[in-house]
Amino acid sequence: MTVPHIRALVKQHWEIPLKEAQPLVTSKIHEERLLGFLILVKKYQKTETEKEKKQIFDFTVKHKKFINNWDLVDVTVEHIIGAYLFN
Repeated sequence: MTVPHIRALVKQHWEIPLKEAQPLVTSKIHEERLLGFLILVKKYQKTETEKEKKQIFDFTVKHKKFINNWDLVDVTVEHIIGAYLFN
């Protein structure tokens, strides 16, 4: 699965509940984890409330052990963890 294909899936499915993103971010398959974390990034960018941003931040931190490759670090740390801590 290519990154452009994964990003297309993110556009279609970013509104899934966090609970449904958990199997993606905890998957043994790298591309599924990438999809899950990109969905979290999109959710974080689209949400308007601090409560929801905190929920996404907490969910990401809870699953940080699955951010285990450079590309997963690149897509999550700056756009969720860094963004939340900066604000």
